[in-house]
Amino acid sequence: MTLIHIEGFEGSGDTNTTLRDFVRKTYASSGPDTRVGTLAAGRVSGNSAFIQRYGFFMSKFTNKTTVTVGFGFKTNSWTNDNMIVIFGDEGTWQIVLETVTGGELKVLRNTTTLDTTSGLSCIANTWYYIELQATIHNSAGSFELRVDEVNVLNGTGIDTQESGSATLNNIAFYSDATTDRYYDDVYILDDAGAINNDFLGDMQVIGLYVDGDGTDSDFTSSGGANYEDVDDGYILDTTNYVESSTPTNKDMYTFEALGDYGEIAGVLLNVDALKTDAGDVTLNLFATFDAVDVEVPKAMTASWGAHQMLRETDPKSNVWTKTNLNATQFGFEID
Repeated sequence: MTLIHIEGFEGSGDTNTTLRDFVRKTYASSGPDTRVGTLAAGRVSGNSAFIQRYGFFMSKFTNKTTVTVGFGFKTNSWTNDNMIVIFGDEGTWQIVLETVTGGELKVLRNTTTLDTTSGLSCIANTWYYIELQATIHNSAGSFELRVDEVNVLNGTGIDTQESGSATLNNIAFYSDATTDRYYDDVYILDDAGAINNDFLGDMQVIGLYVDGDGTDSDFTSSGGANYEDVDDGYILDTTNYVESSTPTNKDMYTFEALGDYGEIAGVLLNVDALKTDAGDVTLNLFATFDAVDVEVPKAMTASWGAHQMLRETDPKSNVWTKTNLNATQFGFEID
């Protein structure tokens, strides 16, 4: 696994949803932090994250040395020293990307400038796809910045380590008090493994929703077909649901067909669930293709939260294709 996270802001919200509510509904308790923001119209389709007035959202992960992040970005003002994204080690900023007046970008180690673009000339209220890769080390560190798949800045053999450890464990997307920022189509990855271990280029995160019952429908519906109780789309509806207290009961579902979008880097399944009984409850998230299953166990809590399974390959360990994804069923089973 080299993909750490993907986010398109496509589930559990619409443009009236606050970013904090989106995160609360879209992630279990170990998910990212957020403050001050709403969902807005997306870069290509669907939603984006709109943040301002010191707003941020953050993705957390286990310690890494090299991390690459890609994201769609739009701002109403390209002004000096306004942070866009922060590569962090706990509470310490290791690498920071800032805007510069005139449509330029600046890479810093904490508050020390490493380099600034020249001639980039980005325009306000225009979407750009930004990718930043950083390796943390106190003398052999490096970074590379790409805008719309063009290398616009890089540095090697430099000090990129501000904290006492050559590690990264969070990425924060940020807005200054005086600027409006939009973020969309986010990916985060490390340099491990054979795939998704380097720049992916301009990516789009597409939301696909349940459209039918699959091969298993063991859970009890609150009314109608099982899939009709879990096809919430943008808004989490807790008045309709499926439920079961029987171990090995499983529900599988078909999803909307993916159109022609090119290569698929990963697939993220979100299942909103909670437990209603005391004691430990585990829900296994499932994907099934061509009679081959993969599953990930998730511990349930008494509060709604979206429990996630991120797959870089299909259940048969092949790179995802549109055909294989459209033939895959997803669901869950009580352990």
